[in-house]
Amino acid sequence: MPSVNKTSLRAEFDGLKGQFERLRADGQMTPESQTLVQALLMLFEVLMAVFLEKHTPKHSRNSSLPSSQTTKDESSASLPAPSPKVGTAPTGAPATPARSRP
Repeated sequence: MPSVNKTSLRAEFDGLKGQFERLRADGQMTPESQTLVQALLMLFEVLMAVFLEKHTPKHSRNSSLPSSQTTKDESSASLPAPSPKVGTAPTGAPATPARSRP
């Protein structure tokens, strides 16, 4: 998995936001462009917060566990997985019998 330098990404993003603010203050952007760029900046801020912040706060339930140990997710364990029927093809049709060798 590729690695991203968080500091340089944030610095680049802050520079782009500053450039947008200067263009907006100088009146070089239409109101439609301003709205679009503001929405995109907000989207990128959310994405950076979600994907670059890998911090799990410690609390009483996980304070003694190493960061790599988590509890098993049992939310979907109540439904058993369907098992294939013996003697049927994947479509539900009867399987053809094996050929006998002479």
